[in-house]
Amino acid sequence: MLKKFRTHHIKTVLWILLIVIVPSFVFWGISSFIRERRQNAVIIIGKHPLNSAELRKYLIMANIYYQIMMGENFYRSPNRQQLLESKAFQYILLLKKAKEDKIRANDEEVIDFIKKALSINGKFDNEYYKRYVQGKWNLTPHAFEEYIRDMLTADKVLDKYTKNVKVDEKEIKELYKQDNEKIKVSYLYIPYKDFIKETSVTEEEIKDYYYKHKNEFTTEPEIRIKYLLFDKNKDTHIIAKILKNVKDISKIDSIVKELSLNARTTEFFDKNHPPKNIAWNKKVNELAFSIPPNTISPLIEIEDKYILFEKVAEKKGKLKPIEDVKDKISEIIKVKKAKAKAKKLAVDILKELTSNQKGLKEAAEKYRLPINTTDYFARNTPPRGFNISLSVRIKLFNLKKGAIYNQLAEDKKGFYIIRLDDFLPVDEARFNKEKEEYRKRIRAQKIFIERIKFLAQLEKETPIKRVIRY
Repeated sequence: MLKKFRTHHIKTVLWILLIVIVPSFVFWGISSFIRERRQNAVIIIGKHPLNSAELRKYLIMANIYYQIMMGENFYRSPNRQQLLESKAFQYILLLKKAKEDKIRANDEEVIDFIKKALSINGKFDNEYYKRYVQGKWNLTPHAFEEYIRDMLTADKVLDKYTKNVKVDEKEIKELYKQDNEKIKVSYLYIPYKDFIKETSVTEEEIKDYYYKHKNEFTTEPEIRIKYLLFDKNKDTHIIAKILKNVKDISKIDSIVKELSLNARTTEFFDKNHPPKNIAWNKKVNELAFSIPPNTISPLIEIEDKYILFEKVAEKKGKLKPIEDVKDKISEIIKVKKAKAKAKKLAVDILKELTSNQKGLKEAAEKYRLPINTTDYFARNTPPRGFNISLSVRIKLFNLKKGAIYNQLAEDKKGFYIIRLDDFLPVDEARFNKEKEEYRKRIRAQKIFIERIKFLAQLEKETPIKRVIRY
């Protein structure tokens, strides 16, 4: 691992080549070289073009990173391609910065990382390591180690600019209180469903709702596409030709004719029922419905396939007949009316409680509602069945024992009227024992935020522009 071949003789020869021979070719070839690079570029970093082969290095590095961090679970990620691209772009910017700052991971750091990441049961097996690198990545150990070196170098850049964050005692105590202070509450719950049966809907109300909410009862637009599907591994030469001429492609038929391919056309489909048996995902679906008719898509990679399609037809959504949606509208109106009745009752009960006319038990008896009592819970861990928002839970912690929360809380099915029964403060002795863990946690969060800011600044200074879809 990490073999080095350093000899004084080789260095001397290289310097002769650099000083004597190379300059004679520089001015002769530089202009044509730049033209060719820009023609073949898939992205441009600032003013520097990168072709697909150069970008591939960073995509491999990103793939190695996610494989080591997430294992096989990464391949099940629905936004895998987006994650790879984003990470690759980060590496491009960070390694550029590393070069400017003369930062580079050393051999010991590379060895240490590999041993920790690829050890089995705490032991590093060199033979297994070689088989893993060859079988998993089709790389030599040296090539794999250089990828790891670049990954670690990128991390060193991030560390340099984001590690000096400070955490004060107040922040630690506040986070600890959020996790460990606990309360117990009692509450009345008024569900909407209790008012559904006594709610009626007129024909006039149904018609009025139907004409005011036509968009709710209009069918989804439908489209047809003509497409070409390529195997990522088998059709590499065709994919390369399309990528090279992508700017000149305006119709699927022109590619079909030039490359002797067979395009297929789908039946009409809507956003919720994508075409079957072809490579498809959410990103492609959104693009297919957003581009104008007779427009061709970029070449898009989906797992082990590439798809290129043209929207060839489009049908606008149609308003469904009122008779077909009458029952649905009736249910919508009933729920709205029931919710209004439930809210009115809840407001009346809350007014009685907050004006000290009655206690919670008396209100429960008067309105024939059960009193529910929770176990002790922290701000971020509400008990089952108590579905109030975090913002309301936070406010409950500021109440005095026995006090009624002076606003209604609401979930998807009803309204809550809440009383604080008890409050448990933090255990100071336990806090002192766990303080350092919380300091580390806050520091990690702050570093994460600083890293995002730093990467955003790098991209602002050196924008990345995609030339074509690769």
